[in-house]
Order: sequence, then C-alpha cells, then structure tokens
Amino acid sequence: MPLLEESLKRCKAILGDNDPDTLKVMNNLAVGYRAAGKLDLALPLFEEVVKLQKSNPGGDHQKTLLFMNNLAMAYFDLSNFGKAIPLLEQTLEQQIAYLGEDHPDSLTSMSNLAIAYNSVGQFGQGIPLLEKALDLVKSVQGDGHPDSAEMMGRLALAYQGAGDPDKALPLLEKSLELLIADLGSNHPRTILIMNKLATVYMAVGEYAKGLELAERSSDLMRARLGEDHPQTLTTMNDLAASFWRMKRLDKSVPLFEEVLKRQEHKLGRHNRETQLTVFNLGVNYKDAGLLDKALPFLREGYRSMKNDLDYAQMGTHLIEVYVKQGEPTKAEAVAKELMENVCPRHPTDSPNRAFLLAGLGRTYYLPAEAYNDAESVLRECLAIREATTPGQWTTFETQSMLGEALMGQKKYAEAESLMLDGYQGLEKCRKLVPPIAENRMTDCLLRLVKLYETWEIDEPNADHGDSANLWRNQLESLNK
Repeated sequence: MPLLEESLKRCKAILGDNDPDTLKVMNNLAVGYRAAGKLDLALPLFEEVVKLQKSNPGGDHQKTLLFMNNLAMAYFDLSNFGKAIPLLEQTLEQQIAYLGEDHPDSLTSMSNLAIAYNSVGQFGQGIPLLEKALDLVKSVQGDGHPDSAEMMGRLALAYQGAGDPDKALPLLEKSLELLIADLGSNHPRTILIMNKLATVYMAVGEYAKGLELAERSSDLMRARLGEDHPQTLTTMNDLAASFWRMKRLDKSVPLFEEVLKRQEHKLGRHNRETQLTVFNLGVNYKDAGLLDKALPFLREGYRSMKNDLDYAQMGTHLIEVYVKQGEPTKAEAVAKELMENVCPRHPTDSPNRAFLLAGLGRTYYLPAEAYNDAESVLRECLAIREATTPGQWTTFETQSMLGEALMGQKKYAEAESLMLDGYQGLEKCRKLVPPIAENRMTDCLLRLVKLYETWEIDEPNADHGDSANLWRNQLESLNK
C-alpha cells in the first residue's frame, strides 16, 4: 500500500489529478484499501475517481463503468444498499449496451448486482440474475472453467440464503469438484468454495462432514496464505461458527478470540469484519453462560452493526442478556429500536426480517408476557417462513412460539393446534436442528405442558390434566 500511496502522490504532482494514469493508480489504491478492509479510506477515493473520470468527456467509457462498479461495491460493503443497488443497475445497463452481456465486466456487475439484491432479501430478482450469469459464463468459458465453477458457488449461496440448502448442495459440490480438477485443492479459490460447502453441509444436518470440511479449509488457507491474511481469517471465523453450531464452545470461544486478535491487528477494531467477530464472540460468551463477559461485546457489536441489514438482527442476543440480567428497560429500548428502525428496512418477504421477528418474539415479547405484541410479530414471521421455508425447523419453532403468545391470551384451542403442529414438524426434521439450538425442542414440550396445565385450571374436568401428564412424560424422555 505505501508504494501505491507514493505513486499516487507523484502522478498527481507530475501528471495532474485528471490524467488517466493518475486515475488508474487512484483506483488501484482504493481497491487495495477495500481489500484491506479500510473502507473509510477506500470510499472517498472511489468517489473521487468516478467524479474525475466522468468529468473527462474523452475518457475511456469502459473504465468509467469499471470505476462505477468499484464504487458501488464499496457502498455495498458499508451496507449502503440505497446507493449500491441503483449504481450497480446503472452500471450493468450501460455495460450491456456498450460491451455486451457476455463481456467479463458485464458478468462481474451482473453477479455483484444479484448479490446486492439477495443481501436485501430480493431473491426473486437476484437468483434469476445469477442463473443468467452462470449460463453466460458457461457459454463463453465452458462448464469446467474456474469462472463457471465460481459462478456456480455464488448461485448456490443465493439458494442457501433463500432457504433452499438442498438446491445449493449439489451446485457447491460440483463447483468444488471442478475447481479441484482445474486449480488443485490448495488454491485459494478452491478453498473458499470448500469453506462455503462446509456451511451448507451444516445446514442440511451433515454436521460431521461440515465440520471436517471447515477444519480442512481453514488449515489449507493458513498454509497457503498465512495466518493473518483476510481470507484465512474468514475461514477461521467460519470454522469457529461451525464449532459454535455443534455446541463445542470450548473450541469456538478460543478460536473467535484468536480471530478477533488477528483482525484487530490486520484490519483494525472498527472494521466491519472485526465487528462481526466481536458480535460472534459475545454470542459465544452468552451461550457459555458468561453473561457479564458477553455484555460489552454484544453492546459494541450492536452499536457498530445496527445499521447493517445483514447482521442487525443479532441485536436480539443483546436483548436476551438484558432480560436474563433483569434489565427490562434496556431490553425494551433495543427491541423498540429494532422494530422501528431495522425491521421496516427489510423487504416484507425477507428471511432476515423473519429472523429478526422470531428473535424479538423469543427473547423479548414472550419473556415480557407482552402477548398481543408477540402474536403480531410472530404471525408476520410465520407468514414469511411458511411462504419461503415451509419445511425448515425454524418455521415449526415459530408455530410453537405463536401458540405460546395465544396461550397467554387464553386462546387455548388455536394455541393447541399451533403447538402440536410445531412440535410434530420439529420432531420430523430433528436432525436439522443444530446442537446449539437443541433446547428449542425442550421449549416446545414445555409450552405444551404449560398449555394443558393452564387450560385445566381455567376449564376443569376437561381431561387437560391427562394431556399435561402425557407431554410431561415426553419431556422426561427427551431429557434422559
């Protein structure tokens, strides 16, 4: 980076700010800053490059479009989708008109725009764009080319984000097979796909296979690029998350601590990736029962990420700690902020919106016995999940939670139907519930026991006590 910084100074002094070579160096420096996670330095440079390039009537239009794409992706990195998406749409439209839709620059922008759509939950726009991009890459490069394999990986991750891991899995497996054949198993591009495949194995309940692949990809990346490289840190972070899903907190906590230390040194404390690790470490401390240790990390992570649509919903973990520590006023403040400032920014059918609503129901409204509000958020959450992920365990859990909200309002018959359907559905896809969430099965049974106990009090002699005993026995069997 120092060489590029010095080169830019000399270009400006000798050639002037608007010279094509100066703009090229300026763009390259901004790209370097972005790769290093220094978006505070990258963004103003990208903005200046685009402004200066556009001010030159005789400038290279292809370069203008390339610079526009780079600026859009800097906005994307900052979760400024309001600027990123329109700029990517404009860039892609002009690239197709100027270069053709199968030009590499057009395909890059097409992929970037699709990823941006998917990041705000607009999978109906993002997935068809990636499917088109994959067809175009295959037609130009061939099925076995690394670019085709990488585009397969991006499409697979879109399917995964849209709640369809079964569709993602064969694509990622094929992508990995092609990359190993062409680039070898220790090439960074291969390792990154391997790492993503590990995540999808976890999502379909293949936990041992996913963990083995996550460990392998992390080891390979460390050996290839070194322990402090950003891509190595990504695989280490994902490995820590895999340990967390497996409820192996003795492994996940120290690994997240190591990743955070290395990210602070390499990227800085305020970098987005560093702050995500801060958040993750707070969640791990919470799940390990270390609430006092978790709280400052969750506070810091929430403050820095609450405007990030991909991760703001993790603020529900902070609510959970406040509730457990007997600080309802602080929990209410975070819940109110999430409902008023974050939720409206998500599309109405977004999986992230559903995740947020479910988290608010579970960690705040139900514990606070705010049953009317709980019913409202959980009905909306269930509608989203039944439309987008009808067979996933999270959908069945939402049914059970909504049943609790209705039970609290003495709407026993409707509550019973939802709780029974929720538990039975959860039981059918039990292997897909990660070990870190295994208590959700227990919670569903506890709700059923409480439902029939409460119902028996309000309506004696209706055999609800027998039903309570039945589910109490089921609970004892589960916990043996």
